Amino acid sequence: CCSMLERAVAKAYRRISALTVNRRVKFLLRYIADDSLKHANALEGASKTLMRKAKPKPEECSKLLGEAWKKVFEDAEKISARKDRVDGQELSAIISAMEHIESFTGEEYLMIINSKVLQLMLSEKDELAKSIKEVLELIAEDEERHKKVLTAIKNIIAKS
Repeated sequence: CCSMLERAVAKAYRRISALTVNRRVKFLLRYIADDSLKHANALEGASKTLMRKAKPKPEECSKLLGEAWKKVFEDAEKISARKDRVDGQELSAIISAMEHIESFTGEEYLMIINSKVLQLMLSEKDELAKSIKEVLELIAEDEERHKKVLTAIKNIIAKS
């Protein structure tokens, strides 16, 4: 579920990057998009390693992770579906929405996935689980950096 959300977020960043004219903002949004795609791949790998299940559907993830996950996923999909150029206040509003998404993902990943990794570590004392936990902590740190980049983008927009 987390990898699915991260892919949707990466797609949203990529789309907004394509729809804005400011080159600095484009660059920064593409940076976050690429980082988010890296996270999606890492989370998918962790999920396959820990749970060995098929990819869930968004509806299953909504049931498992709740309405907040569903709302964030839907917001990312709406942003990805945009077709018109964005700038100024509209871009600033989208960036604020993306800040909310980054806050949600960072906090949720640590809570949800660490609990699964912790269960595995306690039951098996598995070195693999420790490695996955370390990667997940790095992803959470990246989410914090994404929020800083989004703040920088808002400052760029405000000065435009």
